[in-house]
Amino acid sequence: MKNEVLKFALVISLLLNFSVLFSAGYTHIRQSRMGDAFLAHELQEHGGAHYFELLNLRPEQLDAIRGKVLPFHGAVKEKRQALNRKRADLLSLMREEDADHAAIERTISGISQAQEEVQRMVVVHMLELKAEMDSHQQKDFLDLIEDAMSEQRATQCP
Repeated sequence: MKNEVLKFALVISLLLNFSVLFSAGYTHIRQSRMGDAFLAHELQEHGGAHYFELLNLRPEQLDAIRGKVLPFHGAVKEKRQALNRKRADLLSLMREEDADHAAIERTISGISQAQEEVQRMVVVHMLELKAEMDSHQQKDFLDLIEDAMSEQRATQCP
């Protein structure tokens, strides 16, 4: 009887281990296939169409844009992570009992500089993408950008 209980526990344990391995493998494969996340991101208001599908790009245009978009997103992600670290530093300075106003000013200046750098990267990137398009596609591209910018809500300070 004791052996049967141990066998049952072993089977349950094995099933649990296999399910965890399967889940981890599935998640890994799913994430690795999302390398073209910029194309996979679907717009709900456009019936699931991709941003670049809305522009009716030719295959050679899409290839040229894809070659620019993936490195850009990696660089922006790194810049945003650095920006978030600077914001965390600012909060740490603000939490101090006797806040160092000069250090806070330097940190704010660094944050502003980093934000400006990201904004410049984004504008240069958009101009590079725009250069790959014909005039009608450029208009549609800038209209999409304008729509995305107008939908963002301003955040308020508490």
